[in-house]
Parts: sequence; structure tokens; C-alpha cells
Amino acid sequence: MEASPQYTLTERGPLRAALKTARPQEWVKNVLVFAGVIFSGQLDDTWAIGQALITFACFCAISSAGYFINDLNDVELDRQHPKKRFRPIAAGQLPISAAWVISAVLAVGAIAV
Repeated sequence: MEASPQYTLTERGPLRAALKTARPQEWVKNVLVFAGVIFSGQLDDTWAIGQALITFACFCAISSAGYFINDLNDVELDRQHPKKRFRPIAAGQLPISAAWVISAVLAVGAIAV
């Protein structure tokens, strides 16, 4: 019996594919949630900073869920596109069923908080 492959984030495994699909490079715009804490002078208020961190995490999760859903809905078109065909779902690096589960977990998790 053959052992299943062990992947790390530096390899082309499903974990890396999921992270790439989440598009963390887009999360930088979610830093704007900290503007309220900064401009209200609450930088010394740990509760306010904690709330901003939770909000930041929720924004990142819900936006990533949207990226997953977009890639799932456009998978056939993306497979025909010269650049988008290399996206993990279109390229088959991340199974469609796994992508649906991840998008649901991200969306429900963000909304539940």
C-alpha cells in the first residue's frame, strides 16, 4: 500500500493551493478596519484593538470565501483563459469539493463571529 504524500506550504500541495486561492495578498486592504482605533485615539485600549483584530480576521475570511466562490463559479472559463488557467481550482491543484467546503467554513466562520 502506497503512503499518501505529505505536503508543506512550500510544495505544490492542496494546502498551498488553498492558501493561494484565498489570495492573502488582497488582505492588505482590510487593514482599514484599524483606522477607527487609530483615529479615535484608542491605541492604548486592548479591547478596541482586540475587536479590530477580530474584525480584520472576519473581513479576511469573508473576502477569501468570495474568492473561492468566484473561482468555483468561473472554473470552466478560467480553464480556457491564458493566465487564469493556472489558478489552483482551474488547474486541478485544489479539488472542487474541497474548495466548496473551505469557502463554506470561511463564510460561516466570519459571519458567526
